[in-house]
Amino acid sequence: MRPFNIIYDVYADYDWLLNGLCNHNFKLKYLNMPVVYYQAGGVSQQEVARHFPERLHIIREYFSKAFNISLIWRDPVECLYFIVIYVYLIFETKRFILR
Repeated sequence: MRPFNIIYDVYADYDWLLNGLCNHNFKLKYLNMPVVYYQAGGVSQQEVARHFPERLHIIREYFSKAFNISLIWRDPVECLYFIVIYVYLIFETKRFILR
């Protein structure tokens, strides 16, 4: 697992998480307790529109394989999964901009 990618000004942690989930088979597990507390109002929330291209670049980097034609033939279920996640992340990001 690589360290944070410092080419990203704001979303290096987001990139690191998606890298782990998509490339290193990190598994998600539900815990019925808080694991971390975040303080609202950070840079990523203050200037969402300004940092949107960075977040979109990260999303496209990890989910572009969903549109790979060989994956569609090899594993259509996995392809559909990646497309659903990709669409969700794009709309979630745009929702923040429209607030």
